[in-house]
Amino acid sequence: MAEISPPTVSLLLWRELLAVSLEFKRLAPWRFMADDMVAHVPDDGGQANFASVLGANGELCGLVLYRGERMIAEMNDIWADAESGLEPDAEFEFRQNALTLWFGPKDELVWHERKILLALHYKPRFDRANAWPKYLSHLPHYAPWDLDAGEVRLLTDALRRVNLFARQLEKNPGVYAEHGVGELPTLPADGEARELARLEWRDWAGAGREPPAVADGVWRGAGLEHIAGLPQEAGWCLETDFVYALVAAEGEGMSRPWQPRRLGVAESGGRMLSLTVLHPADGDDLSVSVARELAKVMVARGRRPAKVLLGREEWERSLAAGLARVGVPVEAPDNLPTIDNLLYQLPHLMLSVDKAHLPGKN
Repeated sequence: MAEISPPTVSLLLWRELLAVSLEFKRLAPWRFMADDMVAHVPDDGGQANFASVLGANGELCGLVLYRGERMIAEMNDIWADAESGLEPDAEFEFRQNALTLWFGPKDELVWHERKILLALHYKPRFDRANAWPKYLSHLPHYAPWDLDAGEVRLLTDALRRVNLFARQLEKNPGVYAEHGVGELPTLPADGEARELARLEWRDWAGAGREPPAVADGVWRGAGLEHIAGLPQEAGWCLETDFVYALVAAEGEGMSRPWQPRRLGVAESGGRMLSLTVLHPADGDDLSVSVARELAKVMVARGRRPAKVLLGREEWERSLAAGLARVGVPVEAPDNLPTIDNLLYQLPHLMLSVDKAHLPGKN
């Protein structure tokens, strides 16, 4: 399989992005901006994007441009969990839709990134640990990848707006405290007024929440009456959850590597009964995929479980009604020892993707 090449972007676009990136670094807005002091940066197409300055905690400094309203909902959940003392969501990095700029050491750049900076005659005066810009594109269920031309333009425009906003905010860093939780300023397009007092603020606290997928159709397609008529075995419980593969995969005709998700169904205290690879096209809400695998297991085994234990609380909301139609109750406990152990004890399944499961193959 041919190796996927980085997108082709003109040096002119890279030069413009580098210029606003270095201006951002000189402004060092992390000195007076926390990561939850987010700004709304709509693009030309009307999509809501959200800029968050990182570095206030003294670690790597940079900027994240989250793309779409779903991401502000994700971030609100993460900040709420942090305030409650909960552990960070380890899977967030695989779900995020964002463009990132980080300043770090030169040895974190791959060869083609160094080649671009060399062509732009970029050489920092002091080769410090945070002197070299690194840009990455993140899409849900894909591996981090290089920016394409459209993403370079988007990040360049966002940085211009953030830089202008940061100059104003430095003079009045308490402006966020004057607004309610969830209220964010909209940064206008280049050339429009940017005085803090004239910025439009909007409440985004409830934005980006999508209803769970309805999985009832899966049971009808699998033969609702047939499954409901199967004998129900007391004490036989099914557990289901998924994990991300540790290594990205490449598929024919794809422009970037993707991050496989392995969805498993196991019997409590027993063995794995179903294991399937999910592609990014399967989407974010896996309720339908879970229902499909559960139906397959029941039909193949010729029986219904006494209970189904789900690894995700959100699945309970979308699967409970469908499973009730076939007489199977559901729960979403805090941990599922059988499925978790089985998924993580299969290192050979985590380190590669069978060619039979690659896109375009069956």
